[in-house]
Amino acid sequence: MSKTNIIVLIASNIAAAILFFSWTSTQMVVTEKDGDKLLQYKESPSFWKSLDVTVFKKLNGQLKDNKSAQNFWAQSNRRIFDLVSASAMILVFATFIFRGNSEEKLERIKFGLYMSFCMLCALGFVQILHAIFDLGRLSPTKLPVEGALRLSEFDHITFKLKDASKQSFPGDHSAVLFIIATFISFYAKRFYAVAAILVALLFVLPRMVGGGHWFTDIFVGGGALTLLTASIGLCTPMKDKMLKALHKPGILFMKIFGKFIPALRLPEEQTT
Repeated sequence: MSKTNIIVLIASNIAAAILFFSWTSTQMVVTEKDGDKLLQYKESPSFWKSLDVTVFKKLNGQLKDNKSAQNFWAQSNRRIFDLVSASAMILVFATFIFRGNSEEKLERIKFGLYMSFCMLCALGFVQILHAIFDLGRLSPTKLPVEGALRLSEFDHITFKLKDASKQSFPGDHSAVLFIIATFISFYAKRFYAVAAILVALLFVLPRMVGGGHWFTDIFVGGGALTLLTASIGLCTPMKDKMLKALHKPGILFMKIFGKFIPALRLPEEQTT
């Protein structure tokens, strides 16, 4: 490991710890009538509590008496809309892949597979934590926040959408977007980095506007998880070892998809 990688690894983990523990210090555990244990802000004022309420009221408040806004944000909070955000990220990285020569395409596909592996590890880690601690957190639309509007309660919105959650921390959807954007920023040129970051920031908005997540679910929970995942995934020897191990899977990937996409076909001398 280089000195720079060690510094980045330590700094990222410290930043993640500061984010996470500064937020958890404002929380207390409450038990509901059905026995569920939930995290909830303490009665005393705090920076994170004030920020959460302010951001939610500002974003959610735009829905009042604005049917066009209600329809737009309701559509963007449908489960199927997650495919749109995923497709946008895939498009950014796929464009980067296709811009390279055959050798670069293989290396970039290997990195894409590695990025996906790290992302799945992060999501698995979150699920393990949920299973161990069995603690939820109510989204703003699940709490009596003054002036809160819930999209699914409007008569003209008849389809299912995600505008409330009993386990909103951390924001797994935002964590996925942030992790991918960070990996692309590390590996790709500036244009693709900027595009990935913009996509991530754009597609975390619906959850905050609709009330499915608090600001801290996304930027503290998702941010801390991204710092941990990216620092370990990009600044440790694991990256080089995994990329080496993914050489044959990368070739296999190109062989399979090269049958349908000519631009992914490898020269014969690179197929072994």
